[in-house]
Amino acid sequence: SIDVDGLDFELLSSLKHQRNFRPPLIIVETNGFIRPDLSSKLDVEASSNNLQQSLKVFQQLGEELGYDLVCFTQNAIFLRRDLAKELRTRTSLEPSCSVNRLYHDALVTNWNDMLLNIQATRKGATESWVQAEMSEFGEFNATISMDMLERLAQEEERRKCPHALFERG
Repeated sequence: SIDVDGLDFELLSSLKHQRNFRPPLIIVETNGFIRPDLSSKLDVEASSNNLQQSLKVFQQLGEELGYDLVCFTQNAIFLRRDLAKELRTRTSLEPSCSVNRLYHDALVTNWNDMLLNIQATRKGATESWVQAEMSEFGEFNATISMDMLERLAQEEERRKCPHALFERG
């Protein structure tokens, strides 16, 4: 588990240089306040001030390291790819490949605490964070709408998860 209140991404990245160390499960603190689908990496200065990277940035790093993102609870939970494949084979479970779906479902499950934190934190967003979202999405909204997250999750699932076992309503 990695939770050092800043530079968590950089610490996880150090696994690139550890060929003989591949834990079966990794739990790492992410930034639940930034849009989950932000693929731009925030600068090190921002992350050193406890502003973690987005869920998407962590997902990309996990894939590079050989891990599948299987859950989000304000922390990203990664399972080593060989174990994730075995789990899918044995159980027919298919975790969502959509960071927006994982984020949306975490909000639904933990609505009050997480959403209030997100809304309060987004109102005090740093300039680098606002610029990253403006650059990638053309806008920055201080609030996050559940309807917007659901729409983004459905679009991402249609694009990336054609093998999905079910269609959400």
